[in-house]
Amino acid sequence: MNLRKKDLLYLFLIFLIWILFFHKELFNGYFIFLRDVKSLYFPYKSVITNIFLKGEFPYWNQYINCGEPILSNPQYMLFYPTYYLFYFTGNIYFFQLHFLIHILIGSIGFYFFSKKHLKSEISAFLGSILYGFSGFSISHLLFQNMICYIGLLPWFLISIRQIYFKRNWKNALWLSILVILMIFSIEPYYFLFSMLIGGIYLFYIGKGDFKSILKLKKEILLAILFTLLLGSIQIIPAFDLLKISPRGKITSKNKYYFETNDLFNVFIGNFYGSYLSCDVVKMKKEKSMPFFLSFYFGTPIILIFLLGLYSINKRERYLILFTILFLLSISYGGITYKFIKSIPPFNMGRYSVKFFFPIFLLISFFFSKGIDQLKEIKKIKEILIPSIIAFSFIIATYLSVNFIIKYDLITLKRINREILIQLILFFIIIALF
Repeated sequence: MNLRKKDLLYLFLIFLIWILFFHKELFNGYFIFLRDVKSLYFPYKSVITNIFLKGEFPYWNQYINCGEPILSNPQYMLFYPTYYLFYFTGNIYFFQLHFLIHILIGSIGFYFFSKKHLKSEISAFLGSILYGFSGFSISHLLFQNMICYIGLLPWFLISIRQIYFKRNWKNALWLSILVILMIFSIEPYYFLFSMLIGGIYLFYIGKGDFKSILKLKKEILLAILFTLLLGSIQIIPAFDLLKISPRGKITSKNKYYFETNDLFNVFIGNFYGSYLSCDVVKMKKEKSMPFFLSFYFGTPIILIFLLGLYSINKRERYLILFTILFLLSISYGGITYKFIKSIPPFNMGRYSVKFFFPIFLLISFFFSKGIDQLKEIKKIKEILIPSIIAFSFIIATYLSVNFIIKYDLITLKRINREILIQLILFFIIIALF
């Protein structure tokens, strides 16, 4: 991976933004203790840490359910490397670093992944900031396993590209290590998405030529062999426990699903708040914690995403739009989701809202493509006038909904602020080009 001066500059900026965004957590003693972080992850990790500090290996947790296995339960994430500093020091700072570091890892990975498909480094940089710091990504800080996929997925795609263009055992090993890390942080739907996205990406860079893809069979088999050998320490015990696990049954209820409010939030702003404010008031005036605290992207992002989508050929464009709409219909739950749940291995996952993950990746990537297109638009009116019309429509929708539902004053102020921020962001992006 050859680094140029521009690459070093943008990597430094990504790191700087990460520092500034999480300065409270990194330097001021602020901790993310919401949801499963306080009720599951920290207690689990504290038990493991205490056992390690006694000089023993953590096979068994005697403090819950009259005792339960640690090694065979992926929820403990015993072998995931970013927890090792916490295990051997007991310092809570390193426990939280596991969550924060994956935002940085994912942003840097997305920069290198997308750069190969774009015309400029600044497009890759802006896309990486969206990927790492949009509301959807930041909401993953509430989940110790799902945040890993935000960090690992771009690198997984890079490893697939490397093994396609340079077929050797080193790249096969690198690919298997990334798959093993996904296994160590196993989240069924996200793991399946990652494998499917990887397969589609391989087909894409191979330009649909099955013969060229089949040439990789030795390297792929080698990567599978490495994965089974190195990952068996988690795979074998977990499969043994799966037989009696209630999460391995099809009957699990779809408690969290995509709502119309979420779609509105994608365009308008940070309706659910964030993990910092933990503001969870829904439009229906219900007090409940959504699965993700925010789907926030904002109208300028969506408009530039559509511009990027428009830059590809018609056939691919319609295929991607159909894919997004199909995934969105599954995210809503209902008949489509019930059908998917009847197909193995999708019957092993829970909650239809997780199907937004591939949509998030597509938005991030084609936003970067849209930035590329902005550089080629010579007349500002070509993008400015349609954007103003789109903004007017979104704001009119927001005002109409507010008239019907009557937001509370705090929510109203926040949404007004978000609209203003989006307008400023949009004109800054336009000004850059």
